[in-house]
Amino acid sequence: MLKKTKEAIKNYKSTNLKSGKFKDGELDIYDTHMTDAEIILKYQEILPVLQDENSSTVNARDLHNQLGVGKDFSTWIKEKIENYGFEDKIDYSIETPKTGNQKGKGGDRRSIEYSLTLSTAKELAMVQNNDAGRIARKYFIAIENAYKNRDDWNYDRADTLIGSKELKKAIIINNKKLLVEKPSWAKGGVHQAEFCMFNNVIIGMCATEYRKLMGLKKSDSIRNTFTEQQLEYVAELEKYDADLIMVQGIFNYDKRQEILTKKYTLMA
Repeated sequence: MLKKTKEAIKNYKSTNLKSGKFKDGELDIYDTHMTDAEIILKYQEILPVLQDENSSTVNARDLHNQLGVGKDFSTWIKEKIENYGFEDKIDYSIETPKTGNQKGKGGDRRSIEYSLTLSTAKELAMVQNNDAGRIARKYFIAIENAYKNRDDWNYDRADTLIGSKELKKAIIINNKKLLVEKPSWAKGGVHQAEFCMFNNVIIGMCATEYRKLMGLKKSDSIRNTFTEQQLEYVAELEKYDADLIMVQGIFNYDKRQEILTKKYTLMA
């Protein structure tokens, strides 16, 4: 199996991997509950959750505004940190902007920003005990689950994308030989024939038939509907097919499909 890491997925640029703000169609892929999807799509604009390698954070000032707190921000956040025993660099972090200094009666002063961990933000939303707080807490729970599902979804697909890259390289290098052996129905060329081969081996039909069966649009990627296990099979077969072409010099389409079918039978 192709080796993949979170860093490799992060650095792999592809429109097939999801990133940035959530879109309606993307949340459908993860089977997100309709109510949760509505909350995420609305509140990610108001309370953006920032993702890094190991954590999710929320700007405390944004949360303060959304909760409709009567006290000024500085007083509120300091009281919450003291009352609930939040710890710096564990539950929150402090950042003093290097630019944007404001000059008031006290001279040069800077606006201090607090980044809260998602668990801290959820706790503050809960103890606020108003409608805004309850909605904010639901939003944080929903978007945390959505980010986890996105990570899993991207992780499952990373191998097939990397494997596809290896196969495409093999096709480019051996394109002339593969053209001679490709089936006559593959009007789109070698690439079309090759990826149709995997569909026939794994799901027993071409992409057009599969889309019709699943009620998908022509623009929909059928790989988005594959199970995690099917995606692992795709990744393994892509790598093996690249080896058949590059290492073993097998250019006959039917022969390679026969070999891949036997390998798939053993895997499945």
